[in-house]
Amino acid sequence: MATLKDFSINQEIRSIDEAFLDLSGIPNLTQHGQQIRQKIKQYIGIPVCVGIGQTKVLAKFANYLSKKYSALNGVCNLEELGEARVNKAMQLTQVGEVWGVGRNLRRRLEDMQIKTIYDLKTANPKQMKKAFSIVFERIVHELNQVQILELENLFEPNHQIISSRSFGQTITTRDGILAALTYHVEQASRKMRRQGLFARNMLIFANTSRFSRDYLSSSTNIVFPEPVDSFRYMSQAVTKYLDRIFKPGAHYKKAGVILTGLVTAEYQPRDLFGNVTFSKDPLLPSIENIKKRFGKSAISLGSTKLSNDWHMQCNLMSKQYTTDINNLLVVNC
Repeated sequence: MATLKDFSINQEIRSIDEAFLDLSGIPNLTQHGQQIRQKIKQYIGIPVCVGIGQTKVLAKFANYLSKKYSALNGVCNLEELGEARVNKAMQLTQVGEVWGVGRNLRRRLEDMQIKTIYDLKTANPKQMKKAFSIVFERIVHELNQVQILELENLFEPNHQIISSRSFGQTITTRDGILAALTYHVEQASRKMRRQGLFARNMLIFANTSRFSRDYLSSSTNIVFPEPVDSFRYMSQAVTKYLDRIFKPGAHYKKAGVILTGLVTAEYQPRDLFGNVTFSKDPLLPSIENIKKRFGKSAISLGSTKLSNDWHMQCNLMSKQYTTDINNLLVVNC
């Protein structure tokens, strides 16, 4: 399945439906934009528009034009339009359509006789900075093809990763808690591996209902001798230290794990005895390939099957008509 990384050397994910791509060195940008639209439509089923410009502000303006004018067929390349046509489009577009200009700022700009995007483009950057802020000075520069705003990596690696869930019913057995914690270890490990991280510490916890009179919350912190990223190694630690938190007779309602001390593979601390190495599981690539090919539930640790009592109640969950053959609609003619 194609991703945005396949279409650019660098990207900035702004939100679930917006991203900036670095298209440096790519020929025929309009055709490239159409390929992006086609792939997203093919794999996700959502129509999108692509705006191409020399700066981020101009790219946002181009995206606005691609939505407004159907003749552009969803892709607006300002370089292809030419300076005269771009200026004309700016003269026909209200200043409120500029990226970063809200309703209140638009009114203040209009009071200064800056009513269109072209008016803002031809304004004095220093005056805009004095009247508003340095942000507006940057916007004016970007409208004039001076790149000020660089692509940002908004999604920094996590400092900790949590996986937890309330049970569908109270759990009183050790096997039930072990099964739940093993599941959460695998989920947290999967999130961690996506970011290329390793964990030096893991906290496991379990607690009863907060509304019960005999509320009980137990946890223990596990320090790994080496940074690890394999749920198989982590689950061994859970089995070893589970008795520190499990209390016979308690009616547990929730359990989970917290991975902390996250580091990348470049982490090379030194101690008196040399470098700390990383624990790498030789079976993990094969396990991930099996899950990718046959589904997430195709292979798992045996301890997750010790009990199903910890599963959430799904009585009111919507039917999965398109992904589960058992939920297909039946039509009587």
